[in-house]
Amino acid sequence: MKTIIYELDGTVTITGEDDPLTISELKLQGKPYTQNGIDYQVPLTKDTQDTVVAVAVAFQMGGIASTVLEFENGVTMPISQSDFMPFATWFSTERNSFFVGV
Repeated sequence: MKTIIYELDGTVTITGEDDPLTISELKLQGKPYTQNGIDYQVPLTKDTQDTVVAVAVAFQMGGIASTVLEFENGVTMPISQSDFMPFATWFSTERNSFFVGV
């Protein structure tokens, strides 16, 4: 069994068997996203997708100017309205890569 360890600095360590990661493990592992010179390890899961959609609605309605995204791997990423669209576009593209050609 593989163990995925997320560090606060965004480092990801995978220990255990040498078997390839499952799709669920790959989604949870996610990918690094760089914002303002800081790398954040962003999971590409449905939970993260739900968070992105909720924050998009809040920004569109003018309810917030900035917030902190909290991911299930423990990583937190502050984000402003002006930084959100590039992030959301990146996230959508990366998450969609699991479904293209299925």
